[in-house]
Amino acid sequence: MNASLSFSESTSVNALFKQNSYEVEFEITPAGSGYLSLDQQEIQGNATITMGHGISFDLNAFPIGDFAFEKWTSNSDLDTQSTSSLLAIEPEDGLRIVAHFKAISPPYLQVYGSPQNGGIVFGGGYRQNALHPIFAAPYEGFQFSHWVGSGIGNSNDYETYV
Repeated sequence: MNASLSFSESTSVNALFKQNSYEVEFEITPAGSGYLSLDQQEIQGNATITMGHGISFDLNAFPIGDFAFEKWTSNSDLDTQSTSSLLAIEPEDGLRIVAHFKAISPPYLQVYGSPQNGGIVFGGGYRQNALHPIFAAPYEGFQFSHWVGSGIGNSNDYETYV
């Protein structure tokens, strides 16, 4: 079939193109251990975001609470071998990226009395806040003298904090 067009005056035509876009899945594990930042957008929990072809983005992982960033994993050839919390990504079809966080224990405080038969001390254990209370009670025939160590609020007070 032959088709011919004839124009009686000048004209123009446009060919329109549409950029390919991809669904990119983001996951944080364990849940609630951190969040992601992608192009100034905060991602908390698992999410699927539509991203345009050929546009590179930086993805940052931030821990929450007693967690630290551990590693990235992906179903693609992304450079996930680094333990850096910053990952450069270029969207592709079916891309799935997982940010892994690990729990970190809060600092542990050991509290001792000296001599051991001089009294009883309380407050040892995991420090849950910046001002961890400690307490010393002398046994009969002894009196509290002072605390020795670093970070003690008032070393001369039998009830103080570290």
